[in-house]
Amino acid sequence: MAAVFGGSNIQVSGPTSAMTVVLVPVVHEHGVPGVLMVGMLAGIALVVLATAHVGRYVRYLPVPVIEGFTAGIAVVITLQQVPAALGVSDASGDKVWASATDAVQRFSAHPHLTPLVVSLAVAALMLIGGRWRPRVPSPSSA
Repeated sequence: MAAVFGGSNIQVSGPTSAMTVVLVPVVHEHGVPGVLMVGMLAGIALVVLATAHVGRYVRYLPVPVIEGFTAGIAVVITLQQVPAALGVSDASGDKVWASATDAVQRFSAHPHLTPLVVSLAVAALMLIGGRWRPRVPSPSSA
């Protein structure tokens, strides 16, 4: 809908990483039905805000605030991926930083290099993908 009806020049439409920060804990706590409820609530909120024409005020947000918000989301997503990247499936902690710290401690106690090597190889492929094969879409070419 955002693509059809427009929005602001800093609006991101489509599946965004900001929703990942919200949905991962929801799936963990409430399962798939919780994701459907969060999606419906987010949709209702967007329709209400669009009807009220709140989007026009986004231009008054300072760019550093938007960049800081985006950087914060990137940090949270990175911390959420630490246990999987280290091959630790049972990391404990109710906050992402605590879970990542526990995963690093468990990995240090019993290191298995295969998950780490695969994670680093995928990250490297994503980073050089746009330069290596520019005709193939990659995160670095977007």
